[in-house]
Amino acid sequence: MKIRSYRLLSTIFFLPLAVTGAQAVTLDDKCVINILNRTIQVSEDGGWALPNVPSNMGQIRARATCTLEDGRTVSGQSDYFNVLRNGITKVGDIKFETLDPIPVSLSFSTTDTLLLNNPEQTFPLTVTGFFADSSVDDLTAGDKGTNYSSTNENIATVSPDGLVTAKANGVALISARKDGVLASRRVEVKIGGDLDGDGIPDDAERALGLNPNDPIDALEDHDNDGLSALEEYQAGTNIFEADTDGDGLTDLEELTGGANGFITNPLLADSDGDGISDGLEIAGGSDPNDSSSGDLADYLDFITVSPENLFLTYNAIDGEASGKLSVTGYMLDGTSVDLTQQSSGTRYITDDITIANFGSSDGEIFAGQSGETRITVTNRDQSFVVNVTVTQFDPVAQSTVTIPGYANNVDLKESFAFVAAGAAGLQIVDAADTFNPEIIGALDTEGTSIDVKVAGDLAFVADGGAGLLVVDVSDVTEPKLLATVDTAGIAQDLSVKGDFVFVADGSAGIEIFNIANPNKPFAVGSTEYLTDVKGIAVENNFMVAVGGTTLSLFDIEDPSAPLHLSSVNIGTVKDVEISNEYVYVAAYSTGYRIYKITDAGMLELKGGDRTFVPRDVAVTNGFTFFAEQLFPNVVAYVNTKNPDEPFFQDTINLSPLGDYAGTGIALNATHAFITEERFVVGSDYKATGDTKLFIAQYRELNDANGISPTVSLVEPASDGVTVEGARLTLTADAKDDIAVGKVDFYVNNLLVAQDTTYPYSVPFTVPQDVGNIAVKAVATDLGSNSATTVTVTLEVQNDEDGDGLGDEEEATTWMTDANNPDTDGDNLTDGEEVARGINPNNQDSDGDGRKDGDEVAAGTDPANPDIVAPTIIATEPTADQTEVAENSAIIVTFSEALSRKSIDANSIRVYGDGGVPVQGNVKLIGGDTQVLFTPDALMADYTLHEVVVGIVKDTAGNPLAEEQKFNFETGNTVDTVRPTVSNINPIQNAKDVPVNIALTVVMSERIDPESVTNDSFYIEDNSTRERIEGLIDVKDDSTTITFTPNAAFLVGRQHRIYLRSGIKDLFGNSMSNRNYYFTTAFDADGVAPLINSISINEGETSVPVNARFNIRFDEAVNSYSTKNIQLFKGDEVVAVDLTNSSDLRTATLKPKLNLEPETVYTLVVDGISDLSGNLLESAQSTSFSTGTQTDTQTGS
Repeated sequence: MKIRSYRLLSTIFFLPLAVTGAQAVTLDDKCVINILNRTIQVSEDGGWALPNVPSNMGQIRARATCTLEDGRTVSGQSDYFNVLRNGITKVGDIKFETLDPIPVSLSFSTTDTLLLNNPEQTFPLTVTGFFADSSVDDLTAGDKGTNYSSTNENIATVSPDGLVTAKANGVALISARKDGVLASRRVEVKIGGDLDGDGIPDDAERALGLNPNDPIDALEDHDNDGLSALEEYQAGTNIFEADTDGDGLTDLEELTGGANGFITNPLLADSDGDGISDGLEIAGGSDPNDSSSGDLADYLDFITVSPENLFLTYNAIDGEASGKLSVTGYMLDGTSVDLTQQSSGTRYITDDITIANFGSSDGEIFAGQSGETRITVTNRDQSFVVNVTVTQFDPVAQSTVTIPGYANNVDLKESFAFVAAGAAGLQIVDAADTFNPEIIGALDTEGTSIDVKVAGDLAFVADGGAGLLVVDVSDVTEPKLLATVDTAGIAQDLSVKGDFVFVADGSAGIEIFNIANPNKPFAVGSTEYLTDVKGIAVENNFMVAVGGTTLSLFDIEDPSAPLHLSSVNIGTVKDVEISNEYVYVAAYSTGYRIYKITDAGMLELKGGDRTFVPRDVAVTNGFTFFAEQLFPNVVAYVNTKNPDEPFFQDTINLSPLGDYAGTGIALNATHAFITEERFVVGSDYKATGDTKLFIAQYRELNDANGISPTVSLVEPASDGVTVEGARLTLTADAKDDIAVGKVDFYVNNLLVAQDTTYPYSVPFTVPQDVGNIAVKAVATDLGSNSATTVTVTLEVQNDEDGDGLGDEEEATTWMTDANNPDTDGDNLTDGEEVARGINPNNQDSDGDGRKDGDEVAAGTDPANPDIVAPTIIATEPTADQTEVAENSAIIVTFSEALSRKSIDANSIRVYGDGGVPVQGNVKLIGGDTQVLFTPDALMADYTLHEVVVGIVKDTAGNPLAEEQKFNFETGNTVDTVRPTVSNINPIQNAKDVPVNIALTVVMSERIDPESVTNDSFYIEDNSTRERIEGLIDVKDDSTTITFTPNAAFLVGRQHRIYLRSGIKDLFGNSMSNRNYYFTTAFDADGVAPLINSISINEGETSVPVNARFNIRFDEAVNSYSTKNIQLFKGDEVVAVDLTNSSDLRTATLKPKLNLEPETVYTLVVDGISDLSGNLLESAQSTSFSTGTQTDTQTGS
């Protein structure tokens, strides 16, 4: 079913009640009210009513602009409010901003030099304001109007609220300015390291181009200003600029007084903050240290107003549009002063307040209705006219292009759209002209292309059963396949972060691949906490994924060992995105959901509804767009400017271009690109179908107002160290008053990459033979205004042998040969071995008698010593069994766990009479030790069937020696017995149940693990009717189901356990719906968790070098807290992979590399909390020593 979209309008009115503000401004007929872009004149008595205001814009506000008797224009605004649908909305008081008094002086808590000794060390400043009436106020916070700045952000930065952060050795001046009053404080950063003892630290010398081994260069005067390099370093001045602050006075004059007698600040062009530079004041005869000694007008040459013409586009999606006028006074010496504030004597008057009106910030101009008007700006005896043009833009569909195969999803790079096109592989569309897009390149793939992500010149394709593809798209007209890597399931979504690709692999869970070498990707990690995984997204150290009806959150600080943090049940889920630690879910029939990641690693619901039926989601600044299929071809978007209070805002109508439904979506700053199937989408992905790529414009960007964007580097965020050939991710955070058009990334002043879509992130390979790389980003808006980040410098360590490890890193961390790329001679480079988590100094990391390189080539695991091939130990039915039920499942049980990647349709093949194949489904069950074949239909009765077991592999990669066969004969019976519950804990109607109960259900027979989902098995709180979020697990016996809640049950509540008919046995029989009740005790869980056991003993010796360590607790513990468990060799922390059992009672640590033989280690368990937040009372340390042997037994 599809429904029509609609928009509701309402009337807003205001009765003349109290109007607040220090100036006692009264609303009357000299005022107008503006809401969105609608304007109404206020009546003489102060009342007004504004009809036809959209009710779908969420929280909005009313702004009032009034002209006072003295010619000043003042503005006020109401609190935010929501418009009632089809009703009348009353607006509260209009509040005019209180004009704060201007301080006479500002002062820091002390004028002593602030000394910081460590990188990233912080210090909170305190600023006090002194006023003419002798009052004193704390003005530290930025919202008090105090503006902070640093003279050198490479040395020390300062936050909007006065928090100073040390960056590198040196001296900087931190200034606080409010209403033209200035205070400054000297900051000296002393991190250390001065090889030549000349007083200038080594890193500062390198940054300045001096020799850290030559003490003489500190004594030289490099800019001929009479000061040595050391003296300038100590003063914080530029050793290569005689006049650091550009005020016309040399640094020596300012520091010593010189002929003029005034000692001024060489880091501030205007020492007293009165708007007149020090040099100009001295030339004019006033005191550069006394803000009251000079009259600004005497030194003013001329005034300008920019922009000369103001163009404002009111975009319906945004609700408000404004521009900024800047009034600048130019002094006699060529310096400038900001005169935008009305307190400087500037006044603003508009000819037509319905077209252009004012905001509470001086110089801010808001768009009203479309049209042209003029704003007159005056200051003293000068007057300027600014022509204002206001236009309105409503989102609109622009074009389509037919996609061969099936358009499953899309990603963007610059003006190109990359489409995962099912059987047609990768299709590349040139969309430079969004009204006339065309396919210009294609790459046929072996599988079904379902998703694509582009990073730099590489496209990564989730190619269904064919796995993950790496494609070179440097030439978009001829994409080239670089590499293919198999996945265990159906690769259907992916996310890229740095050197890793995270793949949603359907029933096989999640797989993680290292793509540092795009020509040789390899698997480094996986998790099966979530099955039927359809969508995945990563950001920083978080990974989110959706599968079935569940959203799960993981910690990926170590990408090779994802740590499950929490899960929530939503309903049918299709895809997910993450941005700024908020998670956005396309939940299909459940609508959309938005969650915040809490500090405790939990998912906190912030909003969502069922207004539309989304299949995919994309996030941009302030909005979240969805490809959906409820409406007759629209793009739905949710306002997430405040992600804690999201709301469905509107849709973009695409129906004039045909009746299609969305499958995927991608965004740039102005357009949405949506892949769609004709009429309705019937499945999650397809190979062929009637599909198109739709292009819609959601925002028109008119950026002619001269306001530059803001931009900062996110990665790398600070100076550091890298290695030749390393693959870095350069990331910037950029914002603009209109929109960012592009972000250019420069390395050593050379443009290396560009990104035009949010988030702004590109890969970069560190070049050879450079000592340092200086990284910066330049953001440019659509009006060609640009801004540049602070430059971040990375020392580049030499990689003499080209193995991906720096020479210093090889010598001090890995103890490998910096001149030999393969130290241990196993045919794997040292860098690849480190990336794979194996020992670069040992040809045979796992001690199984085979070289690591040989194992990689053979497809076996070089970190697993198991060399024994799996064997079949049982079959069901047994060989030659007769009278087998026609709906029987075939189960083959092996001697050990199998690799999921080795299981496919050929793993079990069943043939009936005449060798006709029996169609069915193959999957792993029983802790991955059993392969299950379920026939699609009843097998023929009284028929001899042959079962062929294919070449499966164990988790170490050892294959079954050969295919094996057995026979059975069906009878004329069908198993129709439904599975039932044979045992449950807590029992029916149990009372006073502990809130940390381990909930367990035992079935009467084996069940299909995939039939146990959040819809077929769940727990509700009877008081709220809300589901309890937690983890469901079917144990290896396929009869036991456990449930572990994310947090302890609430006290004194009745809960209901639901077991629904979706749970099926291996014959396909559904259980009958059953409900069970239990009531928790009124006592909260105040008991700390205890350690039940540790798999090694204190003082144990001869521990295998490949040992793993299990810590068992007496109750479920918070999985995030298990990260506090550490393994030490002396004071050195040993790198480990951490996993938690499904019942959250056992944590397992597996060292990434084999332990050193005959060495003492200590396992420390501390900081563990249970689900109620109770902490382990005391740390437990267990010391042991290794032997020389490797445990090669299965399960070691």
